[in-house]
Amino acid sequence: MLYHNTLGRMATLISGLALCWPAWSLNLVATIPPLHSLVVQVAEPSDQVTLLIPASQSPHNFAMRPSMARDLAQADGVFWMGPNLETGLARALSQQANSVALSSDQASNTDHGHHDDHDHHDHEDIHGWLSVRQSQQMLQDIAHVLGQWDPTRAELFERRAEQASHKLERLFPQWTEQMQSASTLRYWVFHDAYGAFEAEHGIDHQAVIQINVNSNPSSRQLSALRGNMQGQTGCAFIEPQLDPRWARLAIGDQPIEIRTLDPLGVAHQPGAELHRNVLAGMVQVFTECAAITH
Repeated sequence: MLYHNTLGRMATLISGLALCWPAWSLNLVATIPPLHSLVVQVAEPSDQVTLLIPASQSPHNFAMRPSMARDLAQADGVFWMGPNLETGLARALSQQANSVALSSDQASNTDHGHHDDHDHHDHEDIHGWLSVRQSQQMLQDIAHVLGQWDPTRAELFERRAEQASHKLERLFPQWTEQMQSASTLRYWVFHDAYGAFEAEHGIDHQAVIQINVNSNPSSRQLSALRGNMQGQTGCAFIEPQLDPRWARLAIGDQPIEIRTLDPLGVAHQPGAELHRNVLAGMVQVFTECAAITH
């Protein structure tokens, strides 16, 4: 009897040590705050998820810094959207082992023969985090990739992705109902980043203010934009990372309101809640704009 009791105490002790023993953790990098937020929701708290590009800076023209090269070199895996978004980092990220691009533009801009270790996902839009449905798919893909990197926790990653997806699902009807008020809103976007959001809510912009975010609008483009706005009411949306003077020059004395959209989450702390806060903020700006221009 003493022998069996001793074995039982030893089993309990070993079990307790296993619970206290630190689990294998992943060192991950995500390029932009909304993507970082999605990865944080799927990864475990013991995993480190480093944000590469702060929300205050545009990923389109962001350049690599030495500290970032160190983060990438030490990472077990890197999540990014693709070279049409993180343009300034495209070469480094395309050559990064265990990098995962979550939009379809990566497949058309990378030589697969030289990057067989890379994973590619076919999402419709490089700004797909602004769509609930595309974000839910991204959560599933992130869980799948993390499960490949750490198969012992694959089921756990899948459960966490499902939980995050359910949170979006619960909020989606509310956002859809709120966006009904903006169904007839005339609006102009600063750059062409909102296709996924617009498609999900059945709306469309009048025109784009800065067609190429890496170069200033030409006089001809501004003239065409003024003509598009002539005699109209509505909202022109600027963004925290981009120069708002082009919107003001185009509007002139037209009765068009200027409001700020925040697709990268400048107004929010990085972390699990940021992605949902970004979507809620988008809906709020559109509905407020609709209320003041109707």
